[in-house]
Amino acid sequence: MKQPLIKLSHVSKYYKTRTGVSEGMRDINLEFYNNEFVAITGESGSGKTTLLNVISGLDTYEDGELFYEGRETSHYTVKDFEKFRARNIGFVFQNYNVIDAYTVYDNVELALLAQNYPKAKIKGRAIKLIEQVGLLSHINQRTSKLSGGQKQRVVIARALAKDAPIILADAPTGNLDEQSGDEVLSLLKEISKDRLVIMVSHNMKEVDKFATRKIIMSDGNIKNDIILEKTISLKANLNADKTKNNSFKKGFKIAFKNILKTPKRSIFTLFLSSIVLFIIVYFYSTLVVNVVDSITNNLSSDAKIALVKRDESKFTK
Repeated sequence: MKQPLIKLSHVSKYYKTRTGVSEGMRDINLEFYNNEFVAITGESGSGKTTLLNVISGLDTYEDGELFYEGRETSHYTVKDFEKFRARNIGFVFQNYNVIDAYTVYDNVELALLAQNYPKAKIKGRAIKLIEQVGLLSHINQRTSKLSGGQKQRVVIARALAKDAPIILADAPTGNLDEQSGDEVLSLLKEISKDRLVIMVSHNMKEVDKFATRKIIMSDGNIKNDIILEKTISLKANLNADKTKNNSFKKGFKIAFKNILKTPKRSIFTLFLSSIVLFIIVYFYSTLVVNVVDSITNNLSSDAKIALVKRDESKFTK
């Protein structure tokens, strides 16, 4: 029997409120397999995004067990989930979060740099990803000039840069017109042929048109779980965290690239930061000097202390 990439067994999530405790979701039992395009739908507040956040480890769960390829996660720390996400999950959100000052190529290249992709192979990989999402003709165009649907394609290309076996999309078509939304969903369905794609959607019509499976939530429960299209689940292995942590080197590369791409903004930011730092140092040093002077003056005061007996008699040796 094939093993699911993700499994939730009696998982519940609770939130503290001013009046007590509310349920985000209750006793969830689900299995997700490779090559599925799963759409999670339901009314607002039904628990869709909560479920997606728990699956990704962005949010905790209180009861039950979440399995990644058969491995329990109840003992995972925040850092463990961060490592898992970095290696295995690509995100596509409703808000594009592209860098408008960068070109399509620059945005995708940045995602590859963040993954410590071999420098010699970055250009070829970036072009391939851009071609995969249908933006090759816009490769050197700034993303600020793109339509909403095209920006979402850039986001998908960046998510694919991880080569992650799982793509999680939270309302990816929420800001798009119907045609652009259909194009993005068609692309996500194509992507699901060799990975697992889980999407939260408020649009029932688009779900039935593209998803291979539909999960309907209500009041934190699974109301229905419907297979819309049978898929052949090919084996996919989650990535173990075996890479060295080169966060400083990675951050330096990205910062240097940002300076080259936006020199005026970077110089202005550096100038402004320098002024703020100077002001902080100046006031701090002034405060320290004043405190030291105050202590010194108190210790070396010229004031005289007079000692007098109550009976006003003289002191004897």
